This record gives sequence, structure tokens and C-alpha cells, in this order.
Amino acid sequence: MLAPVLDRLAGEFQGRVKIVKVNVDAEPELANTYRVESIPALVVLAAGQEIGRTAGVVPEAGLRGALQQLADESQAA
Repeated sequence: MLAPVLDRLAGEFQGRVKIVKVNVDAEPELANTYRVESIPALVVLAAGQEIGRTAGVVPEAGLRGALQQLADESQAA
């Protein structure tokens, strides 16, 4: 349900943010590292550090706004 939204946003923000989908069944160690306890889980990283997290389906407009804010902040830095 969230995959098509992430695909659209990945294209929209290409070159400004990176969106990566991980199959937690195939990557249990990575899921453990980031404490993924429910699916879908979105973990937001900046410079390798977790700066945000959501669990469950998030509306596309909310994700777009958050990504725009991250992209703007990274350009200002």
C-alpha cells in the first residue's frame, strides 16, 4: 500500500533525499539494528543518525512535507 507512494516520492525528490525499501524478512539483522517491530516502518536517517520514525501507513501529503523539510534543511547546511 505504501510502496507506490514511496516510489513516487523517490522520483520527485531524486538527488535531494534517498528513499530505500528493505525487506525485513530478508534482512533481519538490519531490522533488528533499527528496531523495526511493525510493518510498514519508516526510519529517517541524516548523516547516519536516526532523526525520525513512523509506524503504519502515513498519508502521502505528510510524507511529502517531511521530505521537503529535510531537503530544505540539507541545502541550508
